[in-house]
Amino acid sequence: LIFALSSDKSYLANSLASPFFAIPFTLLFLVAFLHSALGVKVIIEDYIHHKASKLIAEISLQFVQIITAIFLVTAIFSYFFSVTI
Repeated sequence: LIFALSSDKSYLANSLASPFFAIPFTLLFLVAFLHSALGVKVIIEDYIHHKASKLIAEISLQFVQIITAIFLVTAIFSYFFSVTI
């Protein structure tokens, strides 16, 4: 990942065309995203004390998580299926 970030854009795009790079890259971002989402959920549970506000915040967080995860996977796999080598 560090090597990919230090190279140019065409190298990263061509690397994402390989399943050996695209699948671990996707899993890395999904795990990092899940970790951050769980952290935000803990913050919501600790600092919002009103039950209705907590419920609205947790539902909103889950909605944003689902939309962002779909966007993330779609963006990575659009490179995987569209870039030709």
